[in-house]
Amino acid sequence: MEDAHTHLLSVPDDNKAAFFAVYDGHGGAKVSQYAGTNLHKTIATNSSYCAFCSYSPISFRVIVFVSYPINAFFCCIPI
Repeated sequence: MEDAHTHLLSVPDDNKAAFFAVYDGHGGAKVSQYAGTNLHKTIATNSSYCAFCSYSPISFRVIVFVSYPINAFFCCIPI
């Protein structure tokens, strides 16, 4: 069972994008909870975010997100 999830029908500052994620924190529940609260914000404020806009909706990229100060990581696939 997942430790956390996020569902945004509209990403802040980008109403053409939505964000859905389920987190299974192999590093512990705190990692998943941190990601659920922060990952979409980190992606949307990253200087490379607009590079994702040119990809078709069915393409995806794997992003490894290292949370700080929690010493663990997880992987997600935004679609």
